[in-house]
Amino acid sequence: MVRNKQVDGLRGITILLILIFHIYYRYGELFMNKSMEVINLGTFGITIFLLISSYFLNNERKRNLQKFFVSKIKRLWPCYAASITITWGVLHLFELPGRMTTVYDYFANLVYINGFLGMPYVDGAHWYITTLLAAIWLTGVITYFGVGKFPITYFVLFFFEGLSNVFGFNILNRILGSSYIGLICLGICIRKLKVQNYSCSELFRFENARMYVKRNQWLLTAVGCVIYYVTRKGIAMMLCLCITLPIFLGAIYNKFSVLDKKIPQHFGRISYPLYLVHQNISYTIIYHLSKINGDYVWLWKIVAFIGVIILGEVMFFVVEQPIQKFINK
Repeated sequence: MVRNKQVDGLRGITILLILIFHIYYRYGELFMNKSMEVINLGTFGITIFLLISSYFLNNERKRNLQKFFVSKIKRLWPCYAASITITWGVLHLFELPGRMTTVYDYFANLVYINGFLGMPYVDGAHWYITTLLAAIWLTGVITYFGVGKFPITYFVLFFFEGLSNVFGFNILNRILGSSYIGLICLGICIRKLKVQNYSCSELFRFENARMYVKRNQWLLTAVGCVIYYVTRKGIAMMLCLCITLPIFLGAIYNKFSVLDKKIPQHFGRISYPLYLVHQNISYTIIYHLSKINGDYVWLWKIVAFIGVIILGEVMFFVVEQPIQKFINK
């Protein structure tokens, strides 16, 4: 597949929105007892990230499961391992109330099992990694068994995810993507619609019911994904999707030239390491500088914002880029 530069640019804009939300609003809620009176930019960001990830994970070709999973772990783990090691070390040098983890938690994080077992995250933002791993697992399995081409597969996933949620089978629920399974499947459906060059004019062509459903099966499945996702996450997610879906689709179809600019492209390149290190380290910077002088929290937030961007740059150029080049030799 030809790399879509606008999707990279969208990643860049998205990671900046997440940083702004966590540093400028979420910190106040957690450490200053301030309620959030803004739109949750973090939710918008994660929605876009999951749509992008599930869109590109989907592939109709049958895969060797072991090679598929190993390739994804090689891509994700080195930078992830470095980020949680740095974060865990920083928090044990400069304690951050409510965010401390034990050495056992650290090792559980290191091998990705903490989220599935309900153990604490070294960095609270890493719940997304658990959901991403679930998306990788699901897309790999359904492609390997050749059932990804049937819409009923995704409704079966919804059924078992809902059942596991109702009966409290938490590990199974997390393996199935938890309440984000609808969003994961929506990204897959959008990829299928793009591959088949689907046109909405098909909605207005009616010969017989069977042919109509067959021609529109992935659009109808996408609608089912939206309904399930909103059912699981709440009606506010409909507003979120009404904003994020057009933006995501616009990037997929190269409609936003602004995303081709250098700044979005650059932040898109470093978005993964920046996401991994941004939350608890930025909170630690603000928290301890505020203890020195609490009148300048706004300034400490700027310092934290710049600081984690610099750390994200270092992680990309010192850890992620060299290791990926070595692995891909």
